[in-house]
Amino acid sequence: MRRILLAIPLVGVLGGAPALAQSSHPDPSTLQTGTDTLYQYLVRGQDTTFIGMVVDELTVRTLDGLRVLHRVYAGTSRLSGTSRDTLVDDASTLSPLRSASYRASGIETVTYEQGHVRGWLRQPTGDSVRIDVATPRRVFSSASFDLVLRASPLAEGWQDTVPAFLPSGRVVVPMTARVAGRERIEGTECWRVEAEFMGMPVTFWVDDRTRKLCRQEMRPQAGITLLYMRQGPDRRRQGAR
Repeated sequence: MRRILLAIPLVGVLGGAPALAQSSHPDPSTLQTGTDTLYQYLVRGQDTTFIGMVVDELTVRTLDGLRVLHRVYAGTSRLSGTSRDTLVDDASTLSPLRSASYRASGIETVTYEQGHVRGWLRQPTGDSVRIDVATPRRVFSSASFDLVLRASPLAEGWQDTVPAFLPSGRVVVPMTARVAGRERIEGTECWRVEAEFMGMPVTFWVDDRTRKLCRQEMRPQAGITLLYMRQGPDRRRQGAR
């Protein structure tokens, strides 16, 4: 999940291939391809400020004879500058194959093999850190966390723990999620999914019909919310009149 724009501490380093209680089995065929735009706002109490936007492009391609989901997530933000992430996941399972991330805070390139992940991190100082980590046979990319949730069989009472690899920490972490009900967002019926990303609360509103993301909130610390929504600043101002 590449929406983590503020630094958060690691909750622990898991050695080897950690055992996790559950594992998601999403159905990527429920996802719609195409390009979506989300606008980013910083919310402090009653103050909401527009700070950037992201363009999320999802396509199906063939790579070495395998159908893959190819995702490009490009953003610009007053908090973190520009970024561009390219993610390649298996189109039938969402198992990660490779990813590349480019941003002011550094560069990540990762390749996944069965039970292993390898790659490099280039830090702002110019130093490079090698990634060479054993993982569970079933693991997802942390950057695809929202896709895993959106492709899951969301329903009242649904909950899961997603084993996700985090390149920046070179660890596999359990990301929890549960359906907290249904809500109408800008006229669209959505599942409200409450999740946790390394201790940080995150809420996703997922379109019940298309499985597109209608809204997302991250709460990195008390009193601060990063809000992503389809409504741009002009429409928000018109709606407030």
